[in-house]
Amino acid sequence: MIEKAEILEKNEYIVYSIISKYTYYFDKDDLYQVGMIGLINALNNYKNNKNTKFSSYAYFYVLGEVTKYIRESNILKVSKDLVK
Repeated sequence: MIEKAEILEKNEYIVYSIISKYTYYFDKDDLYQVGMIGLINALNNYKNNKNTKFSSYAYFYVLGEVTKYIRESNILKVSKDLVK
């Protein structure tokens, strides 16, 4: 059986692919840490009995954590409903 650390290492590319478009505006290390939190959350919530690859499942967790970090790090707080 594959350990959780191995799964995280194999899917680390998801974090890098998502944060690559934001590194000009935000610190790369902070984005990486937030992305890895999303990857860990995806790993903890993933159910293997569904017909979904882990990378597809984890993509939305990582994207959600990164966008939440970006939204909350703005100086001016705007409602999530107003930002589209």
